[in-house]
Amino acid sequence: VPGGLVVLVGSATDLEDGNIADEQLIWSSDRQGELGYGSSLPIAALEPGTHQITLTASDSYGITSSETISIFIGYRLYLPVMDKE
Repeated sequence: VPGGLVVLVGSATDLEDGNIADEQLIWSSDRQGELGYGSSLPIAALEPGTHQITLTASDSYGITSSETISIFIGYRLYLPVMDKE
């Protein structure tokens, strides 16, 4: 639901560096661009529709790797309130 909380969680490791630091983990959406950084990112501002969410990790040499998933944010449904009189 638009405005609902979505928490993105991910991590990356590198043979030389070990666990990749939060500031080297970048979340992005094909609909809204860069969303933020870190292994856990709470977001309450995703637009309705299908998003391709990508997590990109960079190691100490600047080499990057990415993974992408699809999520769907539903549209808000407004129903009329009926009085039972």
